[in-house]
Amino acid sequence: MLWKRLDNIPKSFCWSLVSFRGRFYATFLSSQVVVIDPYSLEVTLLLPSPQKPINYLVPSGNDELFLVEVTILPIGGLDFDQLTLRVCRLDEEAGKWDEISDLGDRVLFINALGNFSCSAKDLPHDCGVSGNSILITHGPDKFTFAYKYGVHTTGNAEDDLNCWRYSRENHVMKLNTSFPVIAIQVEI
Repeated sequence: MLWKRLDNIPKSFCWSLVSFRGRFYATFLSSQVVVIDPYSLEVTLLLPSPQKPINYLVPSGNDELFLVEVTILPIGGLDFDQLTLRVCRLDEEAGKWDEISDLGDRVLFINALGNFSCSAKDLPHDCGVSGNSILITHGPDKFTFAYKYGVHTTGNAEDDLNCWRYSRENHVMKLNTSFPVIAIQVEI
């Protein structure tokens, strides 16, 4: 077997790569998302977002694949509590991403070591992390940022509530990030 350079790969930094239902899905810093068939090595571009967000792929077992788009608001600097998120679920048959506002009891974890999801029922009882939420665990220092759908920011009545925003519901701290274990503590 020989190495082969793939055609149609974006000329940008690969941000996220996951295997899902026998194919590879990759996101790039240019906001493009591609699917790669491992047998034919065909690369297909899935629709890029016009907003140029940072994209993360989060598999949920072999059942669903989520795309979390993180948009940095133009207020200067990276401020995790000012990010807005958009979540889409892959519709494989139609070859498109469908925007969703409800994850059910699922919690999506976005981490520098890899993204994953789990049922909130699989987390310790009363740990402070509830379903229908997203935790970004590679923030500065030991802090983790939780996001919920339809949250107001600090007193802005004109906020667009049709997106995922930072939730001050609970303060989550990372205790351990040694691969493959991530330990978190929730201060209520």
